[in-house]
Amino acid sequence: MHIKVSPKILQTHIIIILMCVGIGLIISTILRESFQWKFFIPNALFGILIGYPLFVGNGWVSVSVSKYFPWTQKPMKTMILSWIGTVTFSFVWLVIINWSLINYWNEEYISLRQVFQYAYFTIIIEMLVVIIISQIYFLRHFFQSWRKLLVGKEAMKQQALLQQFETLKSQVNPHFLFNSLNVLTSLVETDHTKAVTFIRRLSDVYRYVLDSRDKDIVDIATEMKFVESWLYLAKMRFGDALETSINIRGGDFGVLPLAMQMLVENAIKHNVISATRPLHIHIYDDEDALIISNNLQIKSSPSDGSNLGLANITERYRIVCGKEPEVLNLDNEFTVRLPKIPLNLNTDAKINSDNEYSRS
Repeated sequence: MHIKVSPKILQTHIIIILMCVGIGLIISTILRESFQWKFFIPNALFGILIGYPLFVGNGWVSVSVSKYFPWTQKPMKTMILSWIGTVTFSFVWLVIINWSLINYWNEEYISLRQVFQYAYFTIIIEMLVVIIISQIYFLRHFFQSWRKLLVGKEAMKQQALLQQFETLKSQVNPHFLFNSLNVLTSLVETDHTKAVTFIRRLSDVYRYVLDSRDKDIVDIATEMKFVESWLYLAKMRFGDALETSINIRGGDFGVLPLAMQMLVENAIKHNVISATRPLHIHIYDDEDALIISNNLQIKSSPSDGSNLGLANITERYRIVCGKEPEVLNLDNEFTVRLPKIPLNLNTDAKINSDNEYSRS
C-alpha cells in the first residue's frame, strides 16, 4: 500500500519540525543560561520529541472544538475553549514526557508526583513557550476565520443577488406573464371567484420574491406558503396533469428563500406534463433534509434556461451552512435533498407556530 502525501502537507510538517528544533534550543538555552553547541543534537531531538506531538495534538483539539463550536458563529467562545483544550493537553503531555525522560536518564525511579520536584522550572518554561505560541496561533487562526467569514458573506450576497435576478427573470418573463394572463382571462370569463383567488395568489408570489430578497434564511412555514401560492398558479394552468403532495412534519428549521420554488419550476420546465403523462411532485422531510422529488419524463427538446438554478442553490447552501444539497438522478425519479438549516444561524428567520405541514 502506497500512501501519497501532498507536497503542501509535507512542507507544513517539515516547518513544524524545524520550529520544534528551534523551541528545543530556546528552552535549553534558558535552562542552561547559555547556548552550547555540544548539546545541539540532544536539544534538537528534545524539542522534536516534545513539540511535534504538541503541534499535532493541539491541532486535533482545535479542529475538534471548531467542529462543534464553529468560528463563524461565536468566535470568542471557540477561541477560549480551544485555548483551554490545548493548554490542558499541552500540560498533560509535558508532564508525561518530562517524567519519562527523567526516568530514562536517572537510575532511580521517579514517580509521576515527584516529577514536579525535579522538573518544576522546566515544565513552567515549556508551558510559557507553549502558551505564547498558542496565543500567536489562535490569533492568526481567529483573524483568518474572521476574514473568511467576511469573504463568505460577500460571496453569499452575490449569490443571493444572482438567485433573485434569475427568479425575478423567470417570474416576469413574457412566457410567465403570457401564461398567467391566459389563465386569468379564462377564469374571468368562467369563474369570477377563482379569478380573484388567482390574482391574490399571483400577488403573493411577487410580494414574497420582493420581501425575501434581503434574507439569507427563512423558516419552512413561510417558504411553504409561497410555494403553495406558486403551485396554485401552476395547477390552474396544467390542471390534473400536475399532481403534488406536501408532507412536512418538522417546522423548526429554515431553508434558502426561493430554493424550493426553483426546484419545482425546474421539474415543470424540463418534464412532459399531460393528461396521459402527469407530473408528480413530492415535497417532504426527514430528520436531516427537505426533499423535493418528481418522476422523470424529460422533454425531447431541451427547455430554454441558464441551468444556473441548482448550481446557485448548491453554492449558497455551502456558504450559509457549510453543507450542500444531495442530488439523486435515477432512471425514473429526480430527487434533491436540501439540508435543514438551524434557524438560529440567522436572526431574520423566525420560528413559525406551525409545527406540522401536511397537504396533498
